[in-house]
Amino acid sequence: MLFRSQNKGQRVTVTGEVAVEIADYFEERRSELYYFVVDKQTNARTRVFFKEPPDRAFRSGARVRIQGQGRGNGNGVDVESVEILESAPGARDGASVATDMEAPVASNQTRKVLTLLVDFQDAVVDTGTANAVTPAILSDQMFNDPQNVQHFYSTASLGTLTIPTDPNGIGKEPIFGPYTIAYNYLTTSPGGATCSANTWADAALDLWEADTVNNPAGETRADYDSWSLIVPNYWDYSNRACGWGGYAGVGCRQCWAFSADPASILFGVVIHELGHNFGFGHARYDTNNDGVSDCEYCDDSDLMGGARDWMKFNAP
Repeated sequence: MLFRSQNKGQRVTVTGEVAVEIADYFEERRSELYYFVVDKQTNARTRVFFKEPPDRAFRSGARVRIQGQGRGNGNGVDVESVEILESAPGARDGASVATDMEAPVASNQTRKVLTLLVDFQDAVVDTGTANAVTPAILSDQMFNDPQNVQHFYSTASLGTLTIPTDPNGIGKEPIFGPYTIAYNYLTTSPGGATCSANTWADAALDLWEADTVNNPAGETRADYDSWSLIVPNYWDYSNRACGWGGYAGVGCRQCWAFSADPASILFGVVIHELGHNFGFGHARYDTNNDGVSDCEYCDDSDLMGGARDWMKFNAP
């Protein structure tokens, strides 16, 4: 992963594609949004910072031109102005939808999901405990259990969203790994560890693409819409470089969704993080109806909130 260097205080212009990402700190009941502009030719990512939440047109997949002040040392840009050069795929014109308009009818969609188990130099997904995650467990939770991720999205969408069992005709479910990437997961390991989800995703996907034994068809990440990456669970490992339980791109295709939870609640977290890929926000409380969230994740009747049991999505 490349980060575009910016000199502190220097006025800069950055052009590229928007990537919106969200980190879910489930146990703390909070999340954090991150905004990047990606140069698709070099893959350089520039983090951008807003004083106020950006316009809804600033969403994953939009092409933009940003002007602002560099923070220095590759730490990003404080935004002064945004020009939308090209709207995100599927975006409507305008930043909002009138309340008296009829809700659009959902169109049929297919989302191809690749699932990779990811080990690190100092931590593994199959810990040998009750919290361990294995390919067989993932296969059941994605496709085979009576309550599985595929079935959930089909049911919750009234049959309009399909996650295929074998989307590209390779003769198996698209679940692979574990792949051991050359990074540490724990800050207590020799040399320490840095939280860098995008770097980890690229490393795991590179290993899978090069795996001629388990990926003999030579598939690539471009053959899938979402890359679901299962990393070591936070119940068995403390002192992790990343404090989140999940991290995902928001409203995107060909983007990743990390889940770092034990097997007992993993299916709910995978649904939640894929939900972010599909464009869903959080189910939260606004008890006084002032437009400001009073409690992140506090809708425990919805898997985009705090639910980890078999709950369908609520109406917006």
